[in-house]
Amino acid sequence: MRFTLGVRRQWRRGQMAATVGALLMGAAVMAAATPAFAKKLNVSPAVLGLGTVPSGTTATFTISATAKLSGTVSAPSGPGAASFTVSPGGSFKLKAGGSVTETVTLIGTASGPTGTATILVNSNKGNSEVTVTATVLVPPTPTPTPTGAAPTPTPSPKPTPPPGSRAKQPGNSIPVL
Repeated sequence: MRFTLGVRRQWRRGQMAATVGALLMGAAVMAAATPAFAKKLNVSPAVLGLGTVPSGTTATFTISATAKLSGTVSAPSGPGAASFTVSPGGSFKLKAGGSVTETVTLIGTASGPTGTATILVNSNKGNSEVTVTATVLVPPTPTPTPTGAAPTPTPSPKPTPPPGSRAKQPGNSIPVL
């Protein structure tokens, strides 16, 4: 009986070693197929090309999460940064499956291309950026057109003589003696 127990023990050790080896091999295959740092932060779209538009035009991008995360949205930076604002901007917290929408507003006043601005989205689960471009269309200033006839001038009042003077005024007659 001793021999049988020894064989079984040997067989079990071998079986266990093979099982552990298969598990490690499977884990290695899965690790190779799945990135160690799966993307948990998604920003869409990554480029906002507004085109030729008037100042005040808005566009949006969405930040979504596949895991609980928190982060910040920076103010625009780069050569065209002064032409854009982001709201609400600042910090955000998202649950898995949650999202937040950010609005970019064109505030440029000079006609022509604004340059490129970059908005950074930083989180504890990854970083992303949104690139914004636009060309400001300033409408021509309308020329005022006159409406109606010119106003008629108001006649000025006639001067009245100082009290005690006897100057002849219309409607006054001087008695004849």
